[in-house]
Amino acid sequence: MNDSSLNRLVDNHNKKRGVITWGLPFLSLMDVLARADAKPDILKLGIPYPIPRKLIKDFLKGHEEVTILEELDDEIEKDIKTLAYDDGLTSKIIGKLDIDDWIGKSGSD
Repeated sequence: MNDSSLNRLVDNHNKKRGVITWGLPFLSLMDVLARADAKPDILKLGIPYPIPRKLIKDFLKGHEEVTILEELDDEIEKDIKTLAYDDGLTSKIIGKLDIDDWIGKSGSD
């Protein structure tokens, strides 16, 4: 899965912020970012299960803060946070599991 051509990196040269997403949320994100000045790097997963562990680890290592953008549930977020914890990665991971992750978020953050 790590080398699948279905996975795609949108490199906006932003080592501070990144987003991991797939499917419809990816398309919505691209629409929103078309009007944005500052854009995060984006890792679009072509097939989220099983998660491409090495690809995700490398992406997390290269960014200070990574937002997990998924539709309804938080299964991939849980998998990515577990992976980061198990490997001792220090990137801040923002998702929807914790309300504190959403407090203070605005277009200027």
